Amino acid sequence: MSETSEHWIETGYKHFALYGPQNISIEKIAEETGLARTSFYYYFVDLKSFIDELLNKHLYFAENLKNDILNSCQNYIPDYIRLIEKYKIQILFNKRLADNKSNPKYLLTFNHVNNIVDYASLDLWAESFGIKGDRNFLMAVYSLLRDSYYTRISVDNLNYDSILKNIDELREIMSGIISGHRSLE
Repeated sequence: MSETSEHWIETGYKHFALYGPQNISIEKIAEETGLARTSFYYYFVDLKSFIDELLNKHLYFAENLKNDILNSCQNYIPDYIRLIEKYKIQILFNKRLADNKSNPKYLLTFNHVNNIVDYASLDLWAESFGIKGDRNFLMAVYSLLRDSYYTRISVDNLNYDSILKNIDELREIMSGIISGHRSLE
């Protein structure tokens, strides 16, 4: 991949994360990067193929996040929160996928990314919150809380204090779910 095509992809990825897929504009990206608009068509057939490249890049980032979780997270708080801050643009990109799940490609990528990251996160999360149980149940609760989290985040609140506040609120929700589950057993 050339430096110019990578520049298109990096900037396009950021635009997708910040503004959503419906607001991806070749003209705006060209203006921001200083690249000739015509160079876009040298590297990408059309906007659809460009977005496919952005989705592939997102899968690559998911693998990196998974590895960072497995290699550097001792505790959910603060280690995992620090990773969320580090991967802010990627988290926002995933939020945009969640917001646009009616698009089959976005839904597929959203689910694929979550499968990758959840695999690495689940045990750390459950241990940190003192939750035990069947792995399928834990994954269902974790997925519910993760999806709820995506409805709450924005570029302005992806910082340590706001993330911690959201986790505390989600912890309360989780306690209710687990209490209800235990009473059904």
